[in-house]
Amino acid sequence: NALFISYPALLKTIIDKNYHSNKDNLTSRSNEEIEFILENLRKNNIDGDMTEYIKALKGQDYNCLDPIMSKLLNLSHYLVDAYNHGNLSKDEENRILNLLFPVHGKNFKVGKGLFVELLGAPRFGDNVTIGDNAFIAGNISIGNNVHIGNNACFSAIGHSLVPEQRHIVFNSDGSMFDKIIIGKILIASNISIGNNVSFVPGSCVTENISNNSLVLPGDKVLNLEQQ
Repeated sequence: NALFISYPALLKTIIDKNYHSNKDNLTSRSNEEIEFILENLRKNNIDGDMTEYIKALKGQDYNCLDPIMSKLLNLSHYLVDAYNHGNLSKDEENRILNLLFPVHGKNFKVGKGLFVELLGAPRFGDNVTIGDNAFIAGNISIGNNVHIGNNACFSAIGHSLVPEQRHIVFNSDGSMFDKIIIGKILIASNISIGNNVSFVPGSCVTENISNNSLVLPGDKVLNLEQQ
């Protein structure tokens, strides 16, 4: 029932029933934004029962075994692979980025070596630059004029840290339900993030982050080189 980080491992917090992230304090999505994301999928002939996907976009628990969710996750990974390894024109690269990140402002740039867990979930403001080898999973909200270096890991998705909540359950019809927790990550405007930075679900960034850091909920930043 503990969270360890760094190498060698250091105990940072005990996970119990009172543990929670600050996800409820982070920016929520409007219905207009959700409809824009869904319309972007429909324009690309992707449709179906989007109930669980909408839950994921809203930062709610969702069933990752839902057929549409499986389809969207697989599509996300396929698009990322094509973006990283395909011999694509600039127009084709932009089309993939617009599918992966329908909510972004002007002057949005992403390097290669990209991984995106679920298309549509991240959102970005104007003048955002992301370096190579970015890992992006879950509801990531980034403001304007943010520069992110290489090898940054944004992980706002996963199973609950509370042990009793980490298990597969069954619906009344016998089908499996595997609940995923969305923690959200919020990055304010005018932020510079260095290389090799990782974020824990519930992180909220309001100041520049140096290289080789781990960002925890509650505006806590650890420099792993100093641990």
